[in-house]
Amino acid sequence: MADTGISKEKVRDVQYPRELVLGEMLRRNVLRFPNRLAVAFEDRRFTYEEFNTRVNKLANALIDRGVKTGDKIALFGHNSDTWVTAALGIAKAGGVFVPANFRLIGPEIEYIINHNDSVSLFIDHGLLATIKDVKSNLKVRDIIVMRGEAPAGMLDFEGVLESGSGEEPGVKVWEGDFSLQAQTGGTTGRPKAVVHTHRSICSVSYQICFIHNYREPDRGMLALPAYSSAGAAYDWAATLFHGGSLFILRSTGFNPVEVLETIHREKINHLTLAPVMLRAILLVPDEVRTKFDVSSVHSLLCVGAPTPQELREAAVKYFGEVLYVEYSASEYGVSTLLRP
Repeated sequence: MADTGISKEKVRDVQYPRELVLGEMLRRNVLRFPNRLAVAFEDRRFTYEEFNTRVNKLANALIDRGVKTGDKIALFGHNSDTWVTAALGIAKAGGVFVPANFRLIGPEIEYIINHNDSVSLFIDHGLLATIKDVKSNLKVRDIIVMRGEAPAGMLDFEGVLESGSGEEPGVKVWEGDFSLQAQTGGTTGRPKAVVHTHRSICSVSYQICFIHNYREPDRGMLALPAYSSAGAAYDWAATLFHGGSLFILRSTGFNPVEVLETIHREKINHLTLAPVMLRAILLVPDEVRTKFDVSSVHSLLCVGAPTPQELREAAVKYFGEVLYVEYSASEYGVSTLLRP
């Protein structure tokens, strides 16, 4: 082939634009509405400017610690603003985040970390006991502890984050680069990795926003586990993609009254539930449920399992004509949709 004088990097510029990149959605939202609430968890609240700065700091800290484009980093924790910060920080650094179910036991998390060639592990302090007996088998160079004090030989999340610059990372991340290595299956065998690019995650998020009429100032709730494909695509990624405000609920035990309280207090517009979660809400006694105003909800998605007709009818009676029942897959996103 003749030498055209065009560098490989220039060709990559043309082939892989940056509009549909996870880090770019944050940067664009900072330019448009820096002071809008981006993420809320318990008593912690961050505007888009504040949240993006934290994500940048973590991304730059990871780069300084040797993370390269395409490096896999495991993420093992409960729902929190820290979890979402870690996922987006990894993505902004050019890495690939590998989310793991917080209900796994030691040998299972060991398999996921090592099988996916993870170079580092982010883990909640409350889950350290899970890896106690397999820690010496983990082929990672760093273990970064979130939401608690790091034991000797491990790194503190906030300490790592604060060591990085708040400026946008210098690494170029493209739509065609890998960003997520989800784990699927595992009920009859070991889980399998599903690899997604930045483009695929952002495209599914755009699809969700379009189908469910997400508007810029809308407020979304993350009640599903953040590690799940539905929790990511329908809730935290879609909400942040369109410039909304994300309210994160704890995943240490589902509390249907807490969901109703949050909808009432924060005027939530969008949320996603598994059928068992929706049923738990509808089983709350009428004298309790009627205390809460849920009229702000204009998109309630039910995913993850079949939704019986009687459950759909009860949901519509309480929430109104806002119920969407969807079937999707970790591999490709939305497959079928039953609209209100």
